[in-house]
Amino acid sequence: MLGFPGYNFVGVFVVFVLLGLAAFFFGLLDFSKSGKRYGISYLRPVIGMVVGMAFLGTGLYFSAGSFRQTYGFRNIPVGRVRGFRVFGSKSESEPGDSNFVVYDNPEKTQAALLTLKNCREIRRNHEHFEDGYKLQLLITGEPAESDYFLSVYRISSARSGKQVVMPHLGPNKNLNLGDYECPEFQSFVRENIDPLFQPKNNQPK
Repeated sequence: MLGFPGYNFVGVFVVFVLLGLAAFFFGLLDFSKSGKRYGISYLRPVIGMVVGMAFLGTGLYFSAGSFRQTYGFRNIPVGRVRGFRVFGSKSESEPGDSNFVVYDNPEKTQAALLTLKNCREIRRNHEHFEDGYKLQLLITGEPAESDYFLSVYRISSARSGKQVVMPHLGPNKNLNLGDYECPEFQSFVRENIDPLFQPKNNQPK
């Protein structure tokens, strides 16, 4: 399985559940008070309870989908990953290049993926990242067009030297699973992926 320390799928669930419980609780409380004091003023508390249930349902729906996708990503058997389709990417806010290069070295790929357990989650400070690649995992026994990507960037708009690795589903980050500092994986990219994009006459011998 991929070794990232954790993924940010819990936040959506927690926020919606708290909002839903709060709305339902206050609606129920208001309902009780209305019944005791006025006997007929039930519309407002009923709306509060309905809104609460809607928030609860939405939170459960999105968190269940995120959990399912996150679980699938996290539990990819590393031993079946044979390499990457590598797309150049100038910026995380732009689509990657349509052309790609295949990196096909199961042994080095699997060793690099196992280093992800040593990553450290980082927080953004109103920044974006540039100069990197989108790595689409090639998994033995599955179609080449998998949804599993690792975006790797080396330049931050906020701080010099800050680099990031982002696991996500889909080339356009349909579900971003966090931002991580991964020095060992960045070293793998420098040593094995960068040379694929250098002009042949400039490649180290």
